[in-house]
Amino acid sequence: MFALLVSAIRLWALDPQKAVTQYSHRTWGVAEGIEQANSICQTSDGYLWVATINGLYRFDGVSFQKWEPKPGEPGLPGVPRV
Repeated sequence: MFALLVSAIRLWALDPQKAVTQYSHRTWGVAEGIEQANSICQTSDGYLWVATINGLYRFDGVSFQKWEPKPGEPGLPGVPRV
């Protein structure tokens, strides 16, 4: 029964009415500040956090925003403040 349920869920992964050319993908890199990603995690609110050699970035599914500590708040270890 479980195998049937799992296989039925997998059927909705792709729309069979769409051609391969109707799907798209996007990459992110240096232009968005993501020069070298060291680690990635996702928080319970859905944001992806990407630790790079340039700092910590939050990704909301559309764009990256660099995390900056508030005045008096400690920064990230090993990342100089600008």
